[in-house]
Amino acid sequence: MAIETTTRGVRMVYGANALEDPELVGHTVAEAKHRYGRPLSMPGSLFSGNGVTSLVNGVKVSETYTLNEGDHLEFIKLAGRKG
Repeated sequence: MAIETTTRGVRMVYGANALEDPELVGHTVAEAKHRYGRPLSMPGSLFSGNGVTSLVNGVKVSETYTLNEGDHLEFIKLAGRKG
């Protein structure tokens, strides 16, 4: 028996936290980050600023990218730089 892994809507991940929302289809990455930053336990300084990189289906995208059905959106905290 095969296990179904189809995403309905958009799946979002930040660290160990994940959510799925069918209503995010057609919205931008910035809107998703603003709406789900707190539920994903993202520190306020990250979801209100530019301290996070957004990947959709493993590819870096801008805040203006429009999300599609089945997209996997991952927020990654940028590491500090020395110097």
